Amino acid sequence: MKSGTINKDRSYGKFGFYLVVVCGLMAAQGTAQVRAGERARPAAPVVRAIPAVPPIDVHELDGLDIVLPRIPMVLDEASMALDRARAVAETPRIVDEFTVPLAEHMALLAEAMPFAVDYAPVAVDEASQALDGVNACLARVSEWDDAGFDIQDAPRAQGEEAQKAYQKAYNLVLDKRWGDAQKELDKFLDKYPRGTYSIAARYWKCYASEKLGDPSEEVFKKYQQFVQKYSGSRWADDAKTNMIRIGTELAKQGKTEYAAIVKSMQESEDEDVKLAALYALRNTSDEKALPVIMDLYDKSKNEKLRGKIVYVLGEFDSPLVIPKLADIALKDPSTTVRKSAVYALGNTRKSGASAALEKIVKSGADSDIRTTALYSLANIGDADLIPFLAGVAKEDGNERLAKAATYAVANINDAEATKALESILKEAKTRDARKAALNSLGNRPDAEAVEVLKGVAMGSKNEADMRRTATYALGNIRTAAALQALESIATSGADAKTRQAALQAIGNRRGNDAQDFLKKYALTAQDEKLARTAVYALGNVSESDDTQFYLDLLHKAKSPEVRKAALYQLGNSRSPNSARTIAQIAQEEKDEDLKIAAIYVLGNLKSDDAVGVLLHIAQTDGNKRARTAAVSALSNIGTKKAQDALVQILEGKSKGE
Repeated sequence: MKSGTINKDRSYGKFGFYLVVVCGLMAAQGTAQVRAGERARPAAPVVRAIPAVPPIDVHELDGLDIVLPRIPMVLDEASMALDRARAVAETPRIVDEFTVPLAEHMALLAEAMPFAVDYAPVAVDEASQALDGVNACLARVSEWDDAGFDIQDAPRAQGEEAQKAYQKAYNLVLDKRWGDAQKELDKFLDKYPRGTYSIAARYWKCYASEKLGDPSEEVFKKYQQFVQKYSGSRWADDAKTNMIRIGTELAKQGKTEYAAIVKSMQESEDEDVKLAALYALRNTSDEKALPVIMDLYDKSKNEKLRGKIVYVLGEFDSPLVIPKLADIALKDPSTTVRKSAVYALGNTRKSGASAALEKIVKSGADSDIRTTALYSLANIGDADLIPFLAGVAKEDGNERLAKAATYAVANINDAEATKALESILKEAKTRDARKAALNSLGNRPDAEAVEVLKGVAMGSKNEADMRRTATYALGNIRTAAALQALESIATSGADAKTRQAALQAIGNRRGNDAQDFLKKYALTAQDEKLARTAVYALGNVSESDDTQFYLDLLHKAKSPEVRKAALYQLGNSRSPNSARTIAQIAQEEKDEDLKIAAIYVLGNLKSDDAVGVLLHIAQTDGNKRARTAAVSALSNIGTKKAQDALVQILEGKSKGE
């Protein structure tokens, strides 16, 4: 016997049936105990070796057809979103408790996508929301920089009350109400001396003290004590920067001991101190600071420091910055630093940045850097970039680069981008670029895109997977014209898989028109597989109670597979009327496969209302397979009533036979 399956063609006799009942009873007990919050008692090894759970009917997985084909295009879009999220997460001083989990979430989403098929229909929406979040984060950076603040503390995982208390104090800091902020911070630290926000609150106490005009030496010592106690904190750099600034002013006043401290900090080999000095330099005039910072980059052997310098360079408004960043992007020994320079170029929005990025794309740099440059060009989003990007997409033989260039074109909101995608579809050297063009056209709801996709889908000379890709892309366009195109494909003489793709794409839409079409198709289609696909697609699209339709289909459909699909959809509807019909089929149906399917559906309802019917089948049905299925269904319900029924089966059967 294979683990986890019960061979329907093999007879186990009375003893085997009892073992199945015993296992079902133990499974039901475990389920009931877990539901009650208790620890389930482990089964004895000899019993565990006999599986109680029936094999999954492969037809139960047919509904996944609706989401599986969307995974490739979802992965592409999630990949782009992930790259953008990482760009933000890798940028110094923009990393906060929002962007790091965002990047991690997107990484998990992309990696798990082939398995987490249930996420496929919403993954694009999640990626879109994630990018909206990144943009919101960047907007906050801009807003707070204007106010003289850096991103400091976004809410992190802690008690809701602590979060609210900290936010109340922090809002006073943002409002520059220093006295009120200091009082509120004291109240917060009295109540929450340890935890997520305590270090941040202590830093802001030092800062508020400075802004209130407390004596400079006193403020200096407060920062100094903070650095000594929380040297590993992400606030330490800011505190050191403030110490250097205040210490320099005190030294000018003749207090030489502070000059010595500042000199010691500036000459320290501690890279964190150098970073603090770097940020202090950033706030001085461009003319004096820029050469010093460039020299610091040229001399530094520390990758972390060079990466931070790249970010600071991007903030300077000087014609020297673009060529320096471009040089770093091509020559720095660290891939991470080179990518940071590319992202900095994409974020500068300065004249010459696009040309520098184009040069990187054309260069002999590794494909990772060149791809990053393409995504940065996509971030700039100028329509003038379309010819260059389309050229890369069509002519470059590197599949990853060509695909990235295609998606960069798609990111530009301009009518010319649609035309460029059409030309990529026709002329690109790589298959990946052509498929990316199809997917991208699916995100452009104009009539021209619909016609192009329909033409590819129905073109008999096109490759089969390209026809299906075009069909799924049409499903992303939520217009009446796109729905009409999908209906034409589904009813055309196209190959069966393309027509199936059209039904699945319609199943990812909403609305009465899509619903009506799928109902009619399920009732009239001659092809059994296509009719069944329409039934599953209807379950995905419908927003109303279609119980009566499924009941009608059960009586009218000639194909057992279509009837079984209708049965599964009835089980999903959870209406009392459908439950009664399923119970009737489980007891009276002559077709064995449909009868067994109905029994398993009853178990999946997990309702005590099904227990009586299942008990009756397990005790009296002449079909051994049906009785075994009923036991498994009872164990799946797992309630006290189902558990009692399993005990009753054991007692009744052992006495009666």
